[in-house]
Amino acid sequence: MQETEIENLIQKYDKGQCTPDEIALLETWYEKWNSDKPLNLSDDALMQDLLVNRQKTLSVVSGEGRTVKLWPRIAIAAAVLILSGIGLYFFNPFHQELSKTEAQQLTGDIAPGKNKATLTLDDGKTITLNGTKNGVMINNSKLTYEDGTALESSMPSIKTLTAATPRGGTYQVTLPDGSKVWLNAATKLKFPSTFEGSAKRSIELDGEAYFEITKDSAHPFIVSSKGQEVEVLGTHFNVNAYTDEPGIKTALLEGSVKVTAGTSLVVIKPGQQTTVKDNKINVEEVNVNATTDWKNGKFRFKNEPLGSILRKVSRWYDVEIVYESTPKNMTTFSGSVSRFDNVSAVLKMLEETSDIKFSIEGKTIKVQ
Repeated sequence: MQETEIENLIQKYDKGQCTPDEIALLETWYEKWNSDKPLNLSDDALMQDLLVNRQKTLSVVSGEGRTVKLWPRIAIAAAVLILSGIGLYFFNPFHQELSKTEAQQLTGDIAPGKNKATLTLDDGKTITLNGTKNGVMINNSKLTYEDGTALESSMPSIKTLTAATPRGGTYQVTLPDGSKVWLNAATKLKFPSTFEGSAKRSIELDGEAYFEITKDSAHPFIVSSKGQEVEVLGTHFNVNAYTDEPGIKTALLEGSVKVTAGTSLVVIKPGQQTTVKDNKINVEEVNVNATTDWKNGKFRFKNEPLGSILRKVSRWYDVEIVYESTPKNMTTFSGSVSRFDNVSAVLKMLEETSDIKFSIEGKTIKVQ
């Protein structure tokens, strides 16, 4: 790989144009290098140049304008790893179990969430899904895990199912039409056991999910949540419809979707996000990588208020947030940290870019 290829990948990352695989590759380079040994750039002119040129774009900036450099090494590490010939690998972020085990041994720290979900059938039966599996698949006659392991031999009388993740849980569901859905923490997805015989493929969402929808022009796919409907034919998008959030956000990565709320209707294109509040729809350009990084094992914030960030922390780490006092400067934050780090890593990033302090007591995080 040449220097220009390295630069191109970093530029794509900076502009929010990287594919999920490219993001995983770039961040894996950094994380592996950072865990193996400290960065030493004294003898490498290329690395020095990348540091100078990328510090501004790969930095964490508080809402007050004070910058703390937390990211520039990712660009340098990527180049170092390429030039030094270190082996590259792709990984499933949901299987980083070592850090979780170590986290549980740390006094006062809290381990991250993991694969955890239930599947409730319309006859009232609830199945606890295997946390060592990546996901569950549903078709007309049976339930299986993604690796082909049988879950239920048959379900002839079941018409609807509800997949649910608790706080601190995540799971993947493959629907009867082959569409894939990734559920974030504290999320419920209600769907039929088959779409056959229906004019539309309709499901209900409470929480947050990322969708990769199988194309079927004759049968539109409908996601209903909190008075909003998203209609697609085949596309990739993310819906954030938590009840404790001020609005419903739908971000589009690929294809086209129609968002309806009350009498309002808009059609958005890739790179855009709608926010629905009081049946009004606002459309804005966004970095879609930032809206879906939770699926790839990252917390990524872009000018995000503290309250919004801490709600995410609360759901993923299954903790209660208590404000002992209102911070003097309620800043916004931009930055990135792994969802598979202990909660202290997220809190440290916030503390380093503001005057806010945190303490951890059991399953409670106090904002001081």
